[in-house]
Parts: sequence; structure tokens; C-alpha cells
Amino acid sequence: MARVVAIGIQDFAALRQDDLFYVDKTEFLRTWWLSQDKVTVLTRPHRFGKTLMLSTIERFFSSRFTDQAVLFQGLHVWQETLIRALAGSLPVIFLSLADFKPVNEAEALLTFKAKLKSLLDRFAYLYESVQVDAHIRQKLKAFNCASDDEATATILATLCLALTQHHGTRPVLLIDEYDALYQEACRHGYWSKIVKRIETWSRATFIENQALGRALLVGITSVEARLNLEPSTAVVNLRTPRYERAFGFTLGEVRAALTEYDLMSRFDEVQNWYEGFRFGFGQQGELYNPWSIIHFLRYRTRGLHWFQAGPVHYLDRLLSLSDASVKSNFEALIRGEQIVVSYEKASIWQLLVSTGYLKIVSKAPSGAYQLQLTNYEVQLGFENMIRCWFDTGSGALSDFVIALLACDIDALNACMTQMVKERFSFFDATGRTPENFYHGFVLGMLVQLKDRFLVSSNRESGYGRYDVMLEPKNPRHDDAYILEFKVRQPGREATLEETLHNAKLQITAKAYDRELVKRGIEKRRIHALGIVFDQKKVLIG
Repeated sequence: MARVVAIGIQDFAALRQDDLFYVDKTEFLRTWWLSQDKVTVLTRPHRFGKTLMLSTIERFFSSRFTDQAVLFQGLHVWQETLIRALAGSLPVIFLSLADFKPVNEAEALLTFKAKLKSLLDRFAYLYESVQVDAHIRQKLKAFNCASDDEATATILATLCLALTQHHGTRPVLLIDEYDALYQEACRHGYWSKIVKRIETWSRATFIENQALGRALLVGITSVEARLNLEPSTAVVNLRTPRYERAFGFTLGEVRAALTEYDLMSRFDEVQNWYEGFRFGFGQQGELYNPWSIIHFLRYRTRGLHWFQAGPVHYLDRLLSLSDASVKSNFEALIRGEQIVVSYEKASIWQLLVSTGYLKIVSKAPSGAYQLQLTNYEVQLGFENMIRCWFDTGSGALSDFVIALLACDIDALNACMTQMVKERFSFFDATGRTPENFYHGFVLGMLVQLKDRFLVSSNRESGYGRYDVMLEPKNPRHDDAYILEFKVRQPGREATLEETLHNAKLQITAKAYDRELVKRGIEKRRIHALGIVFDQKKVLIG
């Protein structure tokens, strides 16, 4: 009889005690422990089993749980005699920052201290332990939400020392979602106000702490440098091949799960939707995200389970406000193409890779990375996101595309004027690169035409590079369109009408239509349009 598939349980003991669906990833405990790394920082995308892994480590090593045989019998870690001998023998500290969501500096400091105080109280037996030095016991008991910066910075190191004195062995420190300290501060704009405090705490806890046995910090994004953890830690990110099978489901594990639930007949659709995650350049094959697979096993239907469980709203805002170069690359990704970007210099690509929405295909000698969307679930999720940009509000966005295909100049101007008025801030349209802003906004709208047109941007044709080109996939049914964006130059152009004239003249003079003509599209069916602007004033013709 197939095991029950439970959704959202991150407690190892609960899964094993109730014989719920579970994939054995305990080989990680052996390889991590034998690595001898004092501090390991490991990042993986959301819903990839990080919290469950920390729960497994705590349950295995912690001296609070002495009888491990029932839970670990038959699992990989139990087969290793050397590691099995450590079961239930070490003090383990488990700090979770999963719900760390402060919106300002004061709340961040108060929340962090409250978490540390709650953690100390789990070890209240140390307050009276005769094995612990009196001044250490006093520091632990005295700590509270009003404690000063020095006490806060050293309190975990003090706890490690107390545990070492009491148990006669140094503790293991586990921190879940360690990157929340940085991410929330950046999101709400107070990182600069707390960075020195966090760096001091980090140094005291992980670098200078002689009473620390091992530490494992897990999160989604690599911010170890921001927390002053480099270079004294073993950093395992999505570009690192270490532990690549420890998180996420392998092909063999997915096949076994589908067989258990009599779903192997649907393997092809599961593979088409969910395979594709790659860590360490996928040297041992691609992975599946556990969240979507578990939902498929439970409900037997496909869906955007993993995609929608992530930071979708944050990514939505980032992408919708991105410039033309980002949207052009993203349009290529949606078409199933790969892009090459300077990964370190473009934070949006770093974010999309670290959160699992993009995967690294290869790295060029120049340092640039070749990227693509992770799988069909991700592609469909982003297509739906982009479609929502056009399906909400007054409907002016859809009207814009209809007017463009009809070459209805009056309607185009009316739509764009309405969108500028309703959706753009003065800052959007007057920033350092306003031309890129308008270019990117229009390019984003045109993604909805990908089934009928090849939408390209900043490609060579004739004697230069056009801004946007719509090439019909069926020339018998649709015409072609070339769009040129220009910002008015006050010193050279008196009016927007003059800027529009220059934009259309550029399309003709540089023969941007040459590639379309070569492909057999008649000149009379190639429409050249200029989109020109002066701050929030726009003219199309």
C-alpha cells in the first residue's frame, strides 16, 4: 500500500513516525560530516527540502534524542558505522529565521533578540548547570530583548561555550534561512543601519567562536559575503557541484515515486513539466523540485505548484520595471532560447538563478554565463505573469496591441497616453535612460504576440540595429512591424513631431527592413513606426 503523501511537513520525525511519503536524503549527513568543514553555507531554491534536512540533522545528532534506530533504520546514514556512532551524542542548536520579516531597523533588532532569547530558553538547564562557569550562566540568564549590542553579538558564542562545558563536546549550530537577515533589510531599506551589528555577530558566532563544533547555514540566496563569512566558510551555491544530489529529487527517485503511486504511465508529462533543475552545471543530470512532485503525487494533476510558492510578486515587480535589455533577454527565454549575460554584473539574473527560475547551462572563459528557463513549469508561470500585465486594469494594454496590428495611429496614441497617465510615475519616464524604459515597456507588451510573431530587439539589419521588430510567422496572415524609439533632444528638435520625423527617417536611411525583405516579405507589408517622447509626453506615428 502506498504511503500517504502529506503536504508541508518539514519535521523529519513526523514523516518517519507516521510512515508518510519520504525520499531518503540522509547520505548528506555522512558526506557533510566527513568533509570536516567547520562552517558550511549552502543555498538552494525554495521548497527544496532545506528545512527538512536541518530537522533530520538535529534529530540524528542531538543528545536530546537518544534512540534513533526506529527513525533511521534502513536509511543511508544508518549504514555508515562511523557516523551511526555519533547518533544522539552531540548538543545541537537550531535557529530558524524563516519568519524573520521586520520592516525597519528597530523591529529587526527587537525581533532578532527575541529569537535569540527564545533559543536560550530551550537550554534552560544550563542556567543551573554546575559544569558551566558561573559568569557564563549569568550571561545566559541575563540576556533579553533589552540587551546591548555587545551581549547580542556574543550570545550564541556564549551558548556554545556553555554547551561545551556541560556536555564535554562542542555543539552543532544549524541556521535556517540565514539570508533573511540581509534580504529583509535590503527590501525595506535599512541594511546600512544594521550591517555593522550583523557583521560583528557573525564574526563572533562563526569565525572567532572556539567552542563551535560544526555550523550549517542554509538559505536561498548567497549573501555570505554580506554577513562577513568569507573566506572562512565552505560555500556551496548553485554553481558548486558539492551535494548536488542532496536536495531535490533525482530521475530515479521520481520514477520510484510514480511507480509507488501507480503513476508511471504519466512519467512523460511529469518529466516535460518539472525536470530541469541543475546544480553545479548539472554534472550528474537534472533534478526535479520536490514541491511540485509531491503535489502531483497527492492530487494527480499538473500545476504551477513550485513556481507560485516562490517570490512571484517580487519578481513580477522587478521584471515589469526592467529596462529594454532585460526584457529583450527575457523575451528570448520565454521563446525557449538561451541567453548569455554577465552574471555578476546584473543582479536580476543572479536572483533568477539563485531562486531556481533560471539554470546555468555553461560558463564562458570570459566569465559570462549561458542561461535558460529551468523547465516548462517556470516558462508557463512567467507567461501567465506577463499575460496578467495585459489583462488587468482598464484593458488599454490589449487595446494597444490591437491598434498596433491594425496600424491605427490615433488609437495607438490614445492607448499610450492613457497608459502613461495611469501606470507610469514621473521617475519612470524621466530617469537616466527613459528611452530604455519606454522600449522595455512596449517590448513587454509584445510578448503576448509570440505565437504569431518572432519578436526581436536590438538586432542588426541593413546599416544598423533596429529597436524592435515583429516578423510574422505566417506572412500570408500578418504584416511585419519595425519600431524605433527616440527621446526628444531639446537642443536639436523643437517639437515631438520633429523627433518622430527623425525616428522614421532613421528606419528608412538605415534600411532596417532589409532582413524582412530578404525573407520574402513585401515592402508594402512592412510598417515602420516611431515612438517618441519627452518625459511623459508620447507621440506615435
